[in-house]
Amino acid sequence: MEQFASRNMLSNIIGKEFLTEEPKEVCPSCLKAHALMHASRLGLPRESREFLDSILPGNKGHNGYYLDGEKIVKIEEE
Repeated sequence: MEQFASRNMLSNIIGKEFLTEEPKEVCPSCLKAHALMHASRLGLPRESREFLDSILPGNKGHNGYYLDGEKIVKIEEE
């Protein structure tokens, strides 16, 4: 999650000059989708993934996708 956060800081993607307020450094919905996808790929039990889902803010991505660096990643359903 730290590597994801470092390559997806909003201030780097958007550019600080275009922001009207102090940015959240990482989109919580993209981070949540990324974490849940990797938890599933690693074979974590459903209960563990549900726990992650409950403690991470935001939705699981944006309309079935999330941004990772310059890539748009389709969320794979379990």
